[in-house]
Amino acid sequence: MKHVFKTPVKFEGEEVKEVDLDLDGLSGKDVSAAKREWMRLGNFNAMPAADMDFCVILAAKASKKPFEFFDALPAKEYCAIAQEVSAFLLT
Repeated sequence: MKHVFKTPVKFEGEEVKEVDLDLDGLSGKDVSAAKREWMRLGNFNAMPAADMDFCVILAAKASKKPFEFFDALPAKEYCAIAQEVSAFLLT
């Protein structure tokens, strides 16, 4: 799944227009690793798939981009990507 940014974003001097989220390529091991990382940051939710930060950590794994890329996104793009990942996991 590709997420196209409404306005290109800059990251480490590069202009990025879209990000490819290979959610179908994720394994259970990827989800578990994302959950451990998310919990290590002090987070807890009985339903991690509904948590924006967890979903963005998983998006980073699916895109092979660092979490810092997503963390630097404008809020609207961050939330849109989190919602896309959450919808993927919950449907």
